[in-house]
Amino acid sequence: MNRIIAIALLALSGVVSGGSALAQEHGVRATIPFDFAIGNNVLPAGHYQIVVQDHNLVQVRNRDYGTTSWVVALPGDLGGGNDGKLLFDKYGDQYFLISASSSSANLSIVIPPSRMEKQLRDREARVSTPERTLIALK
Repeated sequence: MNRIIAIALLALSGVVSGGSALAQEHGVRATIPFDFAIGNNVLPAGHYQIVVQDHNLVQVRNRDYGTTSWVVALPGDLGGGNDGKLLFDKYGDQYFLISASSSSANLSIVIPPSRMEKQLRDREARVSTPERTLIALK
């Protein structure tokens, strides 16, 4: 009898945790037309889904290849009338994702600069200022 109860509880916990995982699978989708870096990972151009999984842990999933990168982000400020956007800094030919926001997905994050971005920023700062690139979300 105890064995049946234990199996039933295990099955129920799987359903409950699976349901919460499905509930977290919202976020924003974007087509990013250039290679970019997030954290210390350089990702190829393509179709992406960005989801805040737990507090500050953000999943960036390439929908073309099924690869996933993770980064710790800080909460941002949605402000008013935000239909959704990704903001990148560009140094030379390298793009860095610095923020993502969407009022409809209740998403607003700021990604702290990685070591790679800081080094490139310091090197490029002597030559020019970074270029800001905005991608509007649908």
